[in-house]
Formats: sequence, C-alpha cells, structure tokens
Amino acid sequence: MATYHALAITLRCRRLGEADRILALYSRERGPIDAVVKGVGKPKSKLTPVTQLFSCNRLLLAEGRSLDVVAQVQVVDAYYPLRTDVLKFAHCCYLVELVAKSTEPGQASPELFDLLRATLHEQTSASRPELLVRAFESRVLALLGYAPATDACGTCGRELVGETLGYLPSAGQFYCGTCVASTPGATKLCRGTLQTLRSLARMPLDRVSRLALGSQIAAELRRVLRAHIAYHIGARFRSLDFLHQLQQNTIGMAPGA
Repeated sequence: MATYHALAITLRCRRLGEADRILALYSRERGPIDAVVKGVGKPKSKLTPVTQLFSCNRLLLAEGRSLDVVAQVQVVDAYYPLRTDVLKFAHCCYLVELVAKSTEPGQASPELFDLLRATLHEQTSASRPELLVRAFESRVLALLGYAPATDACGTCGRELVGETLGYLPSAGQFYCGTCVASTPGATKLCRGTLQTLRSLARMPLDRVSRLALGSQIAAELRRVLRAHIAYHIGARFRSLDFLHQLQQNTIGMAPGA
C-alpha cells in the first residue's frame, strides 16, 4: 500500500471491535481523512495519542480502499486542558463538528486547518471560550465563501446606519435602519452586534476572549451566526445539544455557544 505523511487534528473517534478505532481526521495536506487505528485498544500501544479528541499529530498513513491505516504517530499538540474542562470540551466539540460537517474529502484547506489549530490552542487558556467560538464561526464562513455581507445594506446598497439594523439568513445580508422595516423575516439587532462581527473577523485570536460584550450583543451575535450556519451549511450539530444540556444542568453558568 502507498504511504503518506500528514499533519492532522482528530475530530472524532469511535470503536471498531475490541482493539481498533475509526477516526475522522482533518489534515493540512489532504483535508478530511477517514482512517483506522489497529490494535490501539491494547495496553501500551504507541498509537494511542491519535485517538485523543482535538489532538494534533504528525502521522504516517497507508492508503486503503475505504479507510486509510494509521501506521505511526508523533504528538505535536495534545491540548490536554480541553479534555479536562467540561465547558471548553463542549465548545471544542462544536468546533470540530463544524469542520467535519462543512468540508468534503479531497478538499484541502491549509487556512482552515491553521484556523482550527490556532483556535484550539487559544481555547486551552481562554477565559470566555464562547467568544472564540464566535470568531471561529465567522472565519470559517469566510473561508468557505459563505460569509454574510457586512459592508452595505442588502436593499438600498448604502452604508449600514441606524441604531436598529436587520439580518436575513436566506439572503446573507444586513439591512440598514431604514430598510429593515420593509424586509419581511429580518431579525432585528443593535448596531453594536454588526460592529462586533466585523471586529471578530480580523482581530488576533489571542485578543478575542478579552472582548467585553454586553449580554444583548453576545446573544444577538450567537443568533446571527447560528442562523447563517444553519441556512448555508444545512447541518444539525449534536454538540450543540450537549452544550445546551450542560448549561441547563450547571447552576449559574453563563450562556455559551
């Protein structure tokens, strides 16, 4: 079998019999890879690190008919704190599920890989992991070509002015304070939400979790990005159900993703 090297992040791991595991990986060189790790359930297996969710590893793989086979593993970043903090774990489950459900085999995007890796790194020490999720969502949409238009009103084409603006997922457009009233189905939001969305798209990731956002802007930003992803990517994310349940069961936890 032909072999190849890849730098890959583990998105999902599931059992195959007693000792084998099937992995969903996202690699810098090839994009999504489905692979099997044989014998990893046995004691002292040297391949165990690749089965750890979110871990980034340099891999040697052999090409297979349906699943490639992991032959060697070298750990690059384990991101251990993401698996010991339940809130960060839940947010990062959503990050990797978003990548898994918005990409296709054979379509590599080094930029998307680098964004995911950088976001996972920042999440290990983030004080507000949900803000990094918002930044990640906005940048993933841009890389996929689905980013909402934020430069001009979707109706009149003029600058987005007014204290109350509008947003329509099906159009992927924002609407100025004058036109929002005549746009059926548009979600109303404050101007600060649009300004924050623009900032998240360009500010360094290591500054994102320090943003001071009011509860209204945080909620509107989450609603806009989630609606946009639901319409343009069209996937249901089980990780969001897990996160919602976690928040419901944790007393005093602030709203998250």
